[in-house]
Order: sequence, then C-alpha cells, then structure tokens
Amino acid sequence: MTGKTIPVLLLILSLTACATVTPPVLNGDGLKSVPSNMAANTTPAWRICFFRITWPEGEDPAWAVDLLLAHQIIGPVLADLGPDIQSWRFHRRAARDNVGHQFRFLFYSDSTLAAEIINRIQQDPIRAQLLERQILQSVQCQSPNDMSQSGIGDTSDPNWPETVQNHWPAYIMGISQFWLGLIDDAITELGPPATDVDNLLEQYQQADETVTTHWHVEGEHALLHHLNAIFGYQPIHITF
Repeated sequence: MTGKTIPVLLLILSLTACATVTPPVLNGDGLKSVPSNMAANTTPAWRICFFRITWPEGEDPAWAVDLLLAHQIIGPVLADLGPDIQSWRFHRRAARDNVGHQFRFLFYSDSTLAAEIINRIQQDPIRAQLLERQILQSVQCQSPNDMSQSGIGDTSDPNWPETVQNHWPAYIMGISQFWLGLIDDAITELGPPATDVDNLLEQYQQADETVTTHWHVEGEHALLHHLNAIFGYQPIHITF
C-alpha cells in the first residue's frame, strides 16, 4: 500500500519501565497491625500492599506467584469489598535491583475500609504458607492511617500531565479487572483448586500460560486495536 499513512499503535513493554517504589519498612513479618481504636477517616487515600517474591539468581521470575496472589488473596477481598473501593489496581515488576520481583495491590478508600482490607490480607492462610515456604520474602502494607496520597492521581506517574494522572486509575483498574477475570476462567477450567502450595503453584503456572496465550493471540485486536480506536486511530509518540 503506497501513498497513504496508516497510524499504528505501538506498545513497548519493559520489566523495568515503571518507576521503582520502595515499600515502607515495617515490623514483624512485614505487615503492620491495624489498631483497633483507630479513628475513622472518611477521606479516601491510596494504600499499597507490597508482596516481595523470592527470585533466586540465575532463574526467571516466578510470574505464576503474581497470579496466585491476585486470585487467591486479593480476589476474595475484591469479591466482598470491591463495590466499596473507589479505585484499585495491580502492578507487577521484576528487575535485578534492590526491589526485585514485586507484586503490588493498590487501592483507594477511606481508612475504615483500608483497615478491613489490610486485616484480611494479614490473616490470609495462603499468605502465611507462602511466607513460611519462603516463596514470599515479605508482605508489607501501608497503614490505613496513611493519608499521604489522598489525591486520585497521586500514585500515577508524576511526569504525566495532571489530567492524565487523575483519569489513568480508571483505565488501569479496568485492565486489572480484565486480567483477574482471565485468571479466574483459566483456574476454573482446571477443576477444583489444589490444597497444598506446590500443586496450587503448578495450577497457576498453567493458568499463566493460558492468560499469556490470550495476550499473544488476542491482545493486538481485543486490547490495542480498540484502545487505538477510542483515540480515533491517531498516531502516538514512542520514546525509545
């Protein structure tokens, strides 16, 4: 085809493209206790739970652990409390630096709901097993009293224009829901979930392969093409 320019949407993926966020230093197993007498604060703010995943030298990241965390630990929380959470999302990264392989759950809520979410994560038996088996190095959550990121755009990339920062959480929450739904379908197809951690991880490894196949085969049209369409098929600037 000549004499005609067709805008193409490009997506550059990098394990280290996002800014590194170092989790807070907390006591015990890394998850701070929520005080029972904590005063309620109805102003919403972002809190982040950091799951640091063991990544031995010379091995690939254990990406299946991310799926297990999202589906087995965060999934039930979202099923029960999701309608009351204004915004939430997942973040995955792995790089050979001081953070390593880390899965993050970010949510925007008032302090009372934040305390309930954090307590559920703290009490989750799978979290305890993963820490005991050293599949997880640590789990750290910001205190529900932490109001340092009360703006809806406060956890977006600060290099973006303010309007993009403020509306991006809605976009990435939808993508996170989409990804979690694919995991749920993939696990359901495998039958009843395993009761021990090793077999459970094997199931999530299979689920990861299924979800990755959907991304490879359908991502260009189902995700990138339709994202491009929303913006009128206009070209975008790519920085290499």
